[in-house]
Amino acid sequence: MHFTDDETTIPANYRKNTNRLIRESPSVISPEKASPSPGRKQDPLPGSASGGGLSAEEEAAQEATREEELGSLVEQQKAKIAAKEEHIRAVDAKRSLAVNPLRNRVVDQADMDLYAKYKEELPEDKERLRELESSLESVK
Repeated sequence: MHFTDDETTIPANYRKNTNRLIRESPSVISPEKASPSPGRKQDPLPGSASGGGLSAEEEAAQEATREEELGSLVEQQKAKIAAKEEHIRAVDAKRSLAVNPLRNRVVDQADMDLYAKYKEELPEDKERLRELESSLESVK
């Protein structure tokens, strides 16, 4: 089983046998624009006398939904990182003299291109995961 975030990297003769797991990446709300923390009071809307705030149940439901969304994003990011790391390990194993002393395993150029791309993207992906995890902790 192979994972990719770029369908153009799949050889044309294999594309008809692919399964798309995630059609579109979810939109992410930055922690600053996210729903307010439980201890913070919302500012009333301009022009409203009572402020029109949410009930305690509605706020709790929003917090639970936010927590679920962040948890889902964390799991997706972890899976994405794991897939990229697995690809990098597989290419490294093919290129390793210890595992492949005769150099009889050839690494496809498409795999090498993905390898370079994933090596470059992994630090950003790991930083994004840390941000998502810290956001999730602040919501809990």
